[in-house]
Amino acid sequence: MNISDQIRNLKWELDSILGEHLDIVADLKAKYENTISELEDEIERLNNEVDELNNEIVNLQR
Repeated sequence: MNISDQIRNLKWELDSILGEHLDIVADLKAKYENTISELEDEIERLNNEVDELNNEIVNLQR
């Protein structure tokens, strides 16, 4: 195998490794974004619950 073939093979291997890493990063990013979205939804739900409880308290104080 000559040097040109070795360089071509190494470039192919590097491209393959880079592609795998990019896939992993994309998966982690999607998972992280989903987690943030789920947490934001839960915060909104809890805030609504707090608002409802505050309204009940106001009504009971009347």
